Amino acid sequence: MEFNTLVKTQLFTILQKYGFEIAEEFKNILRFQSSGIKVNVVFNRYDGAFLVEIGKQDNELYPLNDYV
Repeated sequence: MEFNTLVKTQLFTILQKYGFEIAEEFKNILRFQSSGIKVNVVFNRYDGAFLVEIGKQDNELYPLNDYV
């Protein structure tokens, strides 16, 4: 199944409950936003890596990793 379809099926249903909507969508990239927060979910197919970033509107986004 395609990455965007999987993310929308599994993650977007949860984010909708907290006021998020899809702001932008490209192949292997989904950007969600609420009134104060942005979330990016990205898949890099070349190295098989996933990236999830989160931050406040109009501020820097921070990657979610083991140090968060």
